[in-house]
Amino acid sequence: MSKHPAPCLSSPAAGTSRHVSGPTVADAGRALLLTTLAYYWLYLYLRVLLPPPDEAAGSYLVVVVPVAMAVCAGVLLHWADPRPQWRTPQILLLAFIGVAALVSLTRGDDATLRSAGLLALAALWLGGNATGALSVRTLNVFFVLSIVFGGLWFLLGLSDYGLLPGQYTEGADRSIEWRVSLFPFVPESGFFALVVLLANQLHRRGAMRMVTCGLAAYFVVFSGMRSALLALLLAEVYLWWFSRGRHSLGVRRTQLISLLTMFVMLVVLSSLTAIAPVLPEGTLGNYLFRTESFEDSEAALSQSVYRGWLWAQHLQMFASAPLAGLGSFDFHVVVTESLIEGKEDTGSEAFITGWLARLGLCFAPFLVYLWWLCGRAGGAPSALPGAVFLVLGVAALAYGSFLVPYNFMFIVLFALLASRPAAHQRRTSP
Repeated sequence: MSKHPAPCLSSPAAGTSRHVSGPTVADAGRALLLTTLAYYWLYLYLRVLLPPPDEAAGSYLVVVVPVAMAVCAGVLLHWADPRPQWRTPQILLLAFIGVAALVSLTRGDDATLRSAGLLALAALWLGGNATGALSVRTLNVFFVLSIVFGGLWFLLGLSDYGLLPGQYTEGADRSIEWRVSLFPFVPESGFFALVVLLANQLHRRGAMRMVTCGLAAYFVVFSGMRSALLALLLAEVYLWWFSRGRHSLGVRRTQLISLLTMFVMLVVLSSLTAIAPVLPEGTLGNYLFRTESFEDSEAALSQSVYRGWLWAQHLQMFASAPLAGLGSFDFHVVVTESLIEGKEDTGSEAFITGWLARLGLCFAPFLVYLWWLCGRAGGAPSALPGAVFLVLGVAALAYGSFLVPYNFMFIVLFALLASRPAAHQRRTSP
């Protein structure tokens, strides 16, 4: 009896007798993911041409409706997939939607209900078997296109940031004209370049690997994103641990949580610079503490302690209403004292503590989902999911503005993390 090889979705073996009847659920899921990614990648550039979504209904529809439609289609594909489903994340995410809906409807908080529901359903969609994994080739295509569009947008005057140090003339008076960006928005650029760097470091070979890694490292360093640099450092430590041999799932998860705890400690320690008599001067001091970006040292000190201060404010809000949180709130209304005089704080720069302040312990199911995701990443046969989880963890602690379902980086990070571990076993993907 002849044995046929297992069918491959991308290129069925010649001569196999297995009948292929058109597109599969996985094909549809992959197409949906790539289409949504392309849409929100393009929106990063078109965003500068549109009014803010909270000020114009048209912009809101352009931003939110496409991902809502993609999420609905993706969830349907997830349930239609004949392969075994993941019971644990489904239960956690549906529980999060349930408790968030109960609390939000009780106090008439439609905004929190919509945000929590879209967040959980997007995670459910991206974690579904029907989605498939993002390949390194796909990431590299978006990376190359981002370099082209980033340069074009700068030449057209649609982005303040160029591709070369010194082109950011708006930052000349603050001595940060050296910053570069793939997008008109630096945080997304720094973290996307970081993901491209890690993916190519682990899953490519040859000269193109060196070129791509070099370019990605360039955009990470010259983004001026200190959190992205710390995430890179933590990821490299994890990759070194991973290369030392096989460890149990518990050990891998402990390593990942320990590295994220180290990041929190570094942020807290940086806050202690407020008691230092002076901050370091020169290029390094400006890179680390933005000492030349403000007119006086007090403002520079405030900038260096901002993340720790923001966490403290969010945790105070959480402590004031630990069970169900405060619901939707305007940060500058709840926190009347601004850290930097004349600057209105939005409080959106911390995803995890921000949601704790908003929903209290009702956010616990999503935190447990992240804990499950950490274990899944640590148990993967490749080191990439674990490294990407560290990037997500740092972003969730230090940034909240781009960790929303209608952002390109959100989709990239969750798609890389929640996809099937088997998809990461291949060195290259079709």
